[in-house]
Order: sequence, then C-alpha cells, then structure tokens
Amino acid sequence: TLLFDALKGWLPVFVLMQFGAHWQLGAGAAAVAGLAVFAGHIFPVFFDFKGGKGVATAAGVLFGISPWLGLLVLLTWILTAAISRYSSLAALVAAAATPPIYLFGAERNWWLLAGSLFQACMVMSIVLIWRHRENVQRLLKKPLEWVGEKIGLGRLGTAGLLVGIVSALPVIADMKQMNEREIVMNAALLVCGTSMV
Repeated sequence: TLLFDALKGWLPVFVLMQFGAHWQLGAGAAAVAGLAVFAGHIFPVFFDFKGGKGVATAAGVLFGISPWLGLLVLLTWILTAAISRYSSLAALVAAAATPPIYLFGAERNWWLLAGSLFQACMVMSIVLIWRHRENVQRLLKKPLEWVGEKIGLGRLGTAGLLVGIVSALPVIADMKQMNEREIVMNAALLVCGTSMV
C-alpha cells in the first residue's frame, strides 16, 4: 500500500504542476491539492478520521512538485535509515530536512520557487513530526548502542549531522556563484540543520 499512498500524493500534484496552466491553475492549486490528499490520508472521513502517518503520501506530493526534490528527501530518509536502522527516525529527519532542501533547490532553479509550495512543505513537515511524537519519545528512551555512539554522537546528533550534510551539498555545488550575503544565509541554515548535534 506504500506505493498506492505515494501515487495518490503524486498524481494530482504532478498533473497540476505540468498542466495546470491550461486551466489557469498554478503552484498554489498544486500545493492545495497536495495538502488535501495528505490530510485525507491522515484523517480519512470513511475511517473515523484515523489514518496513516502520511510519510509515503507526503513523499508522493514532493515527487509531484519535482522528481529531484522527492529524490533528495528520499535520499535523506535512506541515509538516516541505513545509519540508524530506525524507520521512524529516518522519517523524522527527512521531514525536518524537507523545507531547507526545498529552499536550497528552488533558489538554484532546480525546481519552481513558490511560497505556496514552501508552505505546503512546512505544513507536511510539521504534521509528520507531530504524527511521530510517540516514536520520538520511544527513541529518546532507548540506549545509544548504535553506529553514532562510536563517533561520540547520539541518535539525534547523527540525525542533525545528516540534515547538515544533505543541506550542504547544494551549497558546496554553488559556492563560487554566491555573493557574501547568500553564503552567510546558507551557513546559518546549515548551523540550524546541525544544531541537534
């Protein structure tokens, strides 16, 4: 069902992003459609408003906005899951990384920069973190017996480091083309991303 959940998030957003101009619909309509599908998955009317956590549907929405955006967020999830071996931690890190990844890519014209799309990314990120709140409490109670401990980091520290690394990739790629103000702004975002270390 993960594939179906992702497809239902991807299809309306992709159609509106690619063909919405023919119906005089822009990025705002795609953002609203993505949020509607996401909310419908989490709070389904026909199942007493008790649905899934929304990770796959949110991923589908991101792939609908841009395949590269979806791919970078998916890569964040894969890296975190590979290191931590916790799917819920990977989902949390990917959710937290989505807004900065969106901004980094949009500023470099990798995909469309639109306030409505960024807001949709922020809302989905916040809701996903809220939906995983019980998992966060469980993760914080577990002993640190994993890879991050060998280099002196806890679970959240390694998660923060991964967010910083993923956020740094586009910055490093475009460093020569940035002015001083952009470099300072990107450095500030990197510091925020790695502040959990």
